[in-house]
Amino acid sequence: MDYSKKLSENQTMLDHKTLKSLIIKGVGWLVIKRILTQIILTSSSLILVRILFPQDFGIFVIIQFLVTIFWVFADLGLGRALIQKKEEPGVALLQSVWWTQVGLGLVVAGILWLASPLLVDYYDGHLPEKAIEWIRILAVSQILVSMSGVSAVLLERRLDYKRIFIAEISGLFVTQGSSIAFAFFGLGTVSLVFGAVIGKLTVIIAYLILSPWQWGFHFDIRDLRSVLYFGVSFQATILFSIANGAVIPLYVGRFPGPGGWSGAQAVGFVSFASGVAALSGAMGEIINQFIFPLMSRLQEKKLLATEYFKRALWIVTVSAFGAVSLLFPLARDLISIVYTSNWLPALPAFYLALVQITLMAVTSLALYTLLAFGDTRFYRNMHFFWTVLQWGLTIPLVLLFGFWGVVLAGVLVSLTALFAFRRLKRYINFSYANIVGAPLLVALSTGLLVFGLINVFPIDNFFQFLLVSVFGGSIYFYLTYFFMRRELIQNIKIVKEIVSDLRFKKNAD
Repeated sequence: MDYSKKLSENQTMLDHKTLKSLIIKGVGWLVIKRILTQIILTSSSLILVRILFPQDFGIFVIIQFLVTIFWVFADLGLGRALIQKKEEPGVALLQSVWWTQVGLGLVVAGILWLASPLLVDYYDGHLPEKAIEWIRILAVSQILVSMSGVSAVLLERRLDYKRIFIAEISGLFVTQGSSIAFAFFGLGTVSLVFGAVIGKLTVIIAYLILSPWQWGFHFDIRDLRSVLYFGVSFQATILFSIANGAVIPLYVGRFPGPGGWSGAQAVGFVSFASGVAALSGAMGEIINQFIFPLMSRLQEKKLLATEYFKRALWIVTVSAFGAVSLLFPLARDLISIVYTSNWLPALPAFYLALVQITLMAVTSLALYTLLAFGDTRFYRNMHFFWTVLQWGLTIPLVLLFGFWGVVLAGVLVSLTALFAFRRLKRYINFSYANIVGAPLLVALSTGLLVFGLINVFPIDNFFQFLLVSVFGGSIYFYLTYFFMRRELIQNIKIVKEIVSDLRFKKNAD
């Protein structure tokens, strides 16, 4: 079958589905994906933190970042541009995008291969000599990501999160399983490197099977013109975002500040704190992945876009505040009992990371909605501002407080993202205070109750930790029902529809 005809048929099929059905199916698979992702990451982390050391994780984070910051120049944001594009992309455009991404990937991998000794020398002994070889391995394997880019974009454009779920969960399972297996053989940091490479190979195979398209040797710069402006503008924000995050591996990894920790150990603690704190942003991650393609479809339907945005903001706020209301008072017990006391130096960073990730989960909704409406200038300028501010605050704060000063700087930077809600009111009408006020009150009340309980009855073991967590979660749900009954019932109905749709309509996909 001609691929253009196939694309047309797929688009027609999507047009005949109701938007509600698309949202239910998409969110359903994203929820399942996020739950399984968390289960795999948490269970594998509990094993890896007992086999490896903070320094092993820190070294891997640093070399992975070095590859990532170079790789931003191998994308040009063309994938996001294909998703945002109103009309269905043709075969010629897809082929031109594929060759652009793969070609740039080969160039960047070559540059990284040559530059790796200089990159390792920069860390002045904080990285082992073998890190040169690991950077080169990760650089070459990153080409696999470029090769599967078009397949992944086509699935996301069609909101086909079921196939995305299969591909990404398969890759994550193989990555973590391989890392654990190699770690058991005492390979240290290299176990994480090999696991990442094998996982990327799994993902590209899965995407090519689940989302085939008419690959060919066509390339024409004229085909790229329809997506280059949006893509380059978007990629500039990615570059600023990476430069923002670069402060951890480039500065903290080289100058960890007071405390007596090496650069790799400091990076390991910060990465650990951010990884565990990511639980508070789990629902935000799900909704944010869906909000951009959804709002891109609703660019001309502002009333409907407003309704979906308000509902998404309420769900993200309630879930994020609920997680923080438990994780904040239980932080010390969580780390010492579940992850062992070896990771307690990361406690200050963990407290701050909870605040930062919650802010990011909420404000990202506004930012992605602005991007979907085509407001790339504000999106780009905010990321540039955050990069400058993050570096400007991190250097003095790390010198004063040690490695966790970088997370404190991140919290201060994330607060400025609230301006995105003011900007968004140019496009849709909503009241941020009315949506966030009640969940914030419920979260504060729950957190104080849990904090009081553990001060009267200290936690000594995992079973007690579990009981207190269940108690706190029950209190939060009860208070949410008491103060926000109507919104909660409406969203429970949506969850029931999601479950029903996934159970009884899966053959319709």
